[in-house]
Amino acid sequence: MQLKRTGSICSLGHCGRFKSVLVRCRLQMGVALSVLLSAMHVQADDHAAIKYDPSNPSHREAFKVAEAVNSIVRSVRSNYTKRLVKKLKADGYGADMESIGKPGFIPLPAQFVKYVGIQLQRDTKQSFSYVLKSQWNINDTAFLEDEVDRVSWAFLDAQQKGVDSFKSIQWKPFVTVRQSGEESVLEYVAADTAAGESCVACHNAWEQRPEIIERRQMDGVAARKLFKLHEMLGMLRVSVTLE
Repeated sequence: MQLKRTGSICSLGHCGRFKSVLVRCRLQMGVALSVLLSAMHVQADDHAAIKYDPSNPSHREAFKVAEAVNSIVRSVRSNYTKRLVKKLKADGYGADMESIGKPGFIPLPAQFVKYVGIQLQRDTKQSFSYVLKSQWNINDTAFLEDEVDRVSWAFLDAQQKGVDSFKSIQWKPFVTVRQSGEESVLEYVAADTAAGESCVACHNAWEQRPEIIERRQMDGVAARKLFKLHEMLGMLRVSVTLE
């Protein structure tokens, strides 16, 4: 359940108290809903869940497609960061979320990955798509939108709890199959981690911005998060329509 922000400013003395109650209620509802859905094996709001079956040929083939897409997206972003962003930074420019209108600057790696995904779906009409999602979203559209997102996040986040080194984690993707109308869709969700110090520095800087702090408070998420190297920043969700 997502509570929408209206953008209005309350001038009454009880505004702060109301916001605090609202945040606590949202946190409690979110936790209760995630636990309930996990117990029931329900992974989508308006779709019937089907257990992923690796012995099912169509499930297995969709899983292979999702793995390939995951690998390609990571490779594309890694090369974009190392070969383009790094070069431009050395030249005194770099990557910026507001790169349009800034000569010498290009989109952030996550933005570039998003644009490629949109263009790929538009041009090729493939049976798969992908999106980046996060509890710590910077982009307005990358929040945890449905139960696949929320249950996936809980599953992946649990893998990094109490570990001595984030780098040592052998990440396992969250995989489920859901029925959407007449189509069956495999959902493959993998952890998206801070691969380099530049990723950590960039995200930590964003977490200190007033607008992001306000968003975290409205979402019931701890503000001023400080990420560490190899910690999960978000998730890559790949959706593949079964043949």
